[in-house]
Amino acid sequence: MERKLDRIKNMAYKHSKDQISAIETFIDFLNNDSQALIITGSAGTGKTSLIKDYAKASKQSNWNYIPLGVWGRSSSAVTQITGIPAITVAKYIKINKEILDNKIDENSFTEWYKKQYSKRFLADLVEKYFSHEKNEVKGDVIVVDESSCLDDDALIQFTNFCIDNAVNDFKLVFIGDDCQLPPIGQEESNGLNKPWIESNLGLTVSGVVELTESHRTSEGPLSELWEELRPLAKSGASGEQARKIILNNINNKEIVGFGLKHVIKECAEAYKKASDEVVLITPRNNEAFDFSTELRKVYYPDLFKSLDVGEKIRSEINGLNEEVLTGDEYEVAEIIEDTDKFTIIKAKELTRKQEFTGFSGFIESLKDIFSIFESKEDRFLTIAVYKPPLSYFAEWVKRGGKGYLRVRMGNDWDEMGWENGEDRTVDDITSCKYAYTTTVHSAQGGEWENVVLNLEPDKRNDTARFWYTAATRAKKLLMVLRVE
Repeated sequence: MERKLDRIKNMAYKHSKDQISAIETFIDFLNNDSQALIITGSAGTGKTSLIKDYAKASKQSNWNYIPLGVWGRSSSAVTQITGIPAITVAKYIKINKEILDNKIDENSFTEWYKKQYSKRFLADLVEKYFSHEKNEVKGDVIVVDESSCLDDDALIQFTNFCIDNAVNDFKLVFIGDDCQLPPIGQEESNGLNKPWIESNLGLTVSGVVELTESHRTSEGPLSELWEELRPLAKSGASGEQARKIILNNINNKEIVGFGLKHVIKECAEAYKKASDEVVLITPRNNEAFDFSTELRKVYYPDLFKSLDVGEKIRSEINGLNEEVLTGDEYEVAEIIEDTDKFTIIKAKELTRKQEFTGFSGFIESLKDIFSIFESKEDRFLTIAVYKPPLSYFAEWVKRGGKGYLRVRMGNDWDEMGWENGEDRTVDDITSCKYAYTTTVHSAQGGEWENVVLNLEPDKRNDTARFWYTAATRAKKLLMVLRVE
């Protein structure tokens, strides 16, 4: 008990009391016989930030540690916020299947993971990250961020591979907000459901820790709105109730209401000040595409080509080389070549990396181990952006969907034959949309200082949980779009 109290006293100032409790609970979890731990809480309570604290605690206790996200955007957020390389759960499952089928050279997932990140970081430092002060590794700690978005089939496959891959033992940590949207195709999420995990996955859950103190905004209209919406989302209330609450909270301070013309004007002003911190969120994909086109005309009024330096784009599929993942966002730093079907660009990865002070109760020697992932330099990639879906929404809804789009893109790239293996190479080939807007589903895991929210309901998704997810993306200002 005395050791824990000392650690709490030494906790860096940025941690809330419930974060400190979550770290102490995790340390206990590493030393008990249970296999799973659930960390939940509302938006902005610092759930993802705990992943680095958990990594350090795991290393100190001689466990392997690998973080995962449910999709490209969530795994990128983990990497960007914590500095620790993360991949998607789907990628984890895919690599393990390929290992079983002898389709890749590596004999274990850990071996593949080390090789993957030795490409980006110094190989000897990556090896050091996986080394331990003692010879015996206790097992694997695997953390999944945004677990509420993980469907049941993926949960089962993922857990089975975790069990099979364990060196000696394994620990799973499921992190997320149980009031956000469930996986597509399911009415409820089970990724944070203790009874379901115990009965269907056969795991013993050590406990459920709920974070309540927000780090995203101070007490005020926005946090009060979240507090009103969260119980509705938890109880399965209607979207109409949630929309009424949002409208009733318009106060001309942190929550404002504007018509479309005024919204576009406000977005333009916010974009000039901080282009990474403004987004328009809407329920439907076609609307997101159309709004993005309109905003682009305002942001770049003299632009008549598909892409130019300074523009923001978001990958909507995994790249052919899977270096770029769904949800990854980039700023165009240079146009290398503009062809008929592709624009080859030098792109700067847009990050959500935050200053990390860390839990000071950990041993000093861990600082060197984690320093390999703490480069403050921007990361640049050479990317071939497929032009047709950038300009025409119809490209995204053709028969066969994104899978067929990916095939067409690959065929067109091969036919063009741009790469020569020497001075003409790319890191990846992908299809993007302009990142000035997003749908509510795609916004999960994201946060922006200025958010425009189109409240016009979609009958398929008009629930309190849907609007809670949308409203909690705003850090400072929520602009409600009033339909004219």
